[in-house]
Amino acid sequence: MQPTAEQLLWMYRRMLLIRQYEDTLAMVYFEGKLPPNIQKGLAFDIGGGTIPGEMHLSAGQEAAAVGVCVHLRKEDSVWGTHRAHHFAIAKGVPLDRMSAEMLGKVDGLCRGKGGHMHLYDTEHNFACNGIVGAGIPHACGAALAAQFRKTGAVAVAEFGDGAANEGSFHESLNLAPILRLERQLGEQGLLDDAAVKAARADAKEQVDAAMTFARNSAYPEAAEAFMHVFSA
Repeated sequence: MQPTAEQLLWMYRRMLLIRQYEDTLAMVYFEGKLPPNIQKGLAFDIGGGTIPGEMHLSAGQEAAAVGVCVHLRKEDSVWGTHRAHHFAIAKGVPLDRMSAEMLGKVDGLCRGKGGHMHLYDTEHNFACNGIVGAGIPHACGAALAAQFRKTGAVAVAEFGDGAANEGSFHESLNLAPILRLERQLGEQGLLDDAAVKAARADAKEQVDAAMTFARNSAYPEAAEAFMHVFSA
């Protein structure tokens, strides 16, 4: 089935938004991690800066995410990997709360406790984690729940070739047919120069607003360290 003009425009604008976000996030990530702003003798300080720790960007993989998510509904779920910003954005996860999570702020999706590899959004049915292949059985569970509830919802698992060597991959492939879970694999002249310029400006405006929100958000109190993320 050929995508409609509306779907094609959505895919283009969403891919542009993902790339704008990832390029901006890359610059934010390197803040305070390079000389001369770090300890003398170090070439890179992974624990410093606005976003301490690792960062896994998905620039260049935009088409995979929008190509899948353009067919999904809100009730459908996506289970991502440690590199899942593109799928999160394509599924509709709000940029401001996602950015706040990456900066460790209380307004983040998990109140700043999950970071960029552990994004969780129940409203948009999206989750990801840092364990290779872990999202595949999660998708099976979501598909089984949809089957019991008779919602017709689809569950999508994002994974790379490395996950094909994990037990969770093979176990999930066996589990899906046993439980009879349904599986889905996932030049029209629509854009002129003005439309491209407007789309890029809109993407930049959204990303800039999200980063401003994240920077202005507060950090969690120390007392929250042992509290359940969603107890408040």
